[in-house]
Amino acid sequence: MILPTVAPYAGANTTALRFGDALTVYFSYSTPVAFMAPGTGIVARINVWGPTTGKHISEIDGGEYNARLRHDGEMFEEMLQEQLNKLP
Repeated sequence: MILPTVAPYAGANTTALRFGDALTVYFSYSTPVAFMAPGTGIVARINVWGPTTGKHISEIDGGEYNARLRHDGEMFEEMLQEQLNKLP
């Protein structure tokens, strides 16, 4: 099992859990809003919360709002679960 390291990625109210080189999950407050894994690049949720979380997501993906990078909550959660299931 890979234990994650924890660090902020964009200042207050942000956390990134890094599972070695296998997966990084980005949180805004306590909500996972994006992840990065080998072969997927950055995958983010569409912002449905507010301007602060929107800034957090834009910090991760550079503000690249398009269907390739940002997904609705259900699709995002399915994609994240798929990556979590791959962790050793």
